[in-house]
Amino acid sequence: MKNENRIVSPHLNVYNLELQSGLSILNRICGLIFAFYLFYLLNYVVIYENICAYYIFYIIQYLESYFSLRFNMFIFPTVFIILLLHILCGIRHIIWDFNIGLTRELLNLSSVIILGFLLILNVFILFYLF
Repeated sequence: MKNENRIVSPHLNVYNLELQSGLSILNRICGLIFAFYLFYLLNYVVIYENICAYYIFYIIQYLESYFSLRFNMFIFPTVFIILLLHILCGIRHIIWDFNIGLTRELLNLSSVIILGFLLILNVFILFYLF
């Protein structure tokens, strides 16, 4: 006896909405970007601490002086926003683990709250930088 009404992937019912699935994909992309940034940052620290890598130090120092203002004005706020989005989505997933807020209305509300909070913080970051 085969049950034809059985759901194949019950956890995917949460992501039927476009906003939910888009935010979930964005959360995964932000996690990957943040992981690559941490890898870059660790390599950056290791190169500066390595005594045998003086030639790399001078190359990086030259490139930093050339790109520093444009690079830092773009990278650091972007990484902060990515980290914040990843943390907020992680908190939402922890709340979902306690079976809280799994109705369609609350799913939409939590997504709108996350996106609104990110928008407000982006405005504050832009006012702070400029």
